[in-house]
Amino acid sequence: ALSLALAASAAAADYTVQRGDSLWKIAREQLGDGTRWGELYAANRDTVRDPSLIYAGQVLKIPGSGEGTAPSAPAEETMPAVESMTRTEKALALIRTFATGDTETAARLLDENYIQHNTAIADGVSGLNAALSALAQQGIQMIYDETHMVLAQGNFVLAVSEGTYGGAPTSYYDLWRVENGKIAEHWDVMETIADPSTWQNDNGKF
Repeated sequence: ALSLALAASAAAADYTVQRGDSLWKIAREQLGDGTRWGELYAANRDTVRDPSLIYAGQVLKIPGSGEGTAPSAPAEETMPAVESMTRTEKALALIRTFATGDTETAARLLDENYIQHNTAIADGVSGLNAALSALAQQGIQMIYDETHMVLAQGNFVLAVSEGTYGGAPTSYYDLWRVENGKIAEHWDVMETIADPSTWQNDNGKF
């Protein structure tokens, strides 16, 4: 099962959220790895109810970043029960499995009749695992570096992410439908991000 390693240190530093920040972005800058956003979330559960909703000026604790004696062996916090997770938490947890290869957690998050609208991937958990395995065998890495926003309404969750596909800068738009507490259906759009020198405006992709 997926576990989130929480580094224990003598003290934790504070970080003031800036406009445009996300837990993924802060984890990448402060902890060196965007996929460690869960550690930030776990350390700030008293003030952050939804990991996609943080605001400029909010003060977060950065685990394991304080000065002092060397950290002791990491404690572990297992992923919350799927039934108790919000739709946003489920979407972010599934994205994290793409980086970790944690097929067990993906299976817990996905409905057994998971419907896939990406024409290169078969339906079901087995279809997703087979597609990811095929990419790995071809030496193609699908990397999510940062999730810029997560929008949830009704039973739908949209995640807008940035990363690379086969080494090329790529934007990922993933839309999931949640049913009976599980992720039941998926639509996605992937686009190679053009070189900034060719952009016709300065707004950026995200």
